[in-house]
Amino acid sequence: MTVRHTMTDSDRLEAVEINAWRGDMHYHVFFLYNPPINRPNLDCLLDGGSRRSLLFGDFNAHSQRWGYSNTDTIGSIVENF
Repeated sequence: MTVRHTMTDSDRLEAVEINAWRGDMHYHVFFLYNPPINRPNLDCLLDGGSRRSLLFGDFNAHSQRWGYSNTDTIGSIVENF
């Protein structure tokens, strides 16, 4: 298992990534914090590869899918990811 902490260059998204293996299967687990009013670039987390990934965190995003009365820009970004 490896753990790394990063902040993206394009925004203030903070991520802790855990790489774990079970046998020959590789898994990525991300714990994220997106500060209020920040438009996160979530695509930068996956670096183009096909991976088994789980993302958890505080996205500071509103979406009607999650019970909010409206969907904000960040909510749309997370939904479309």
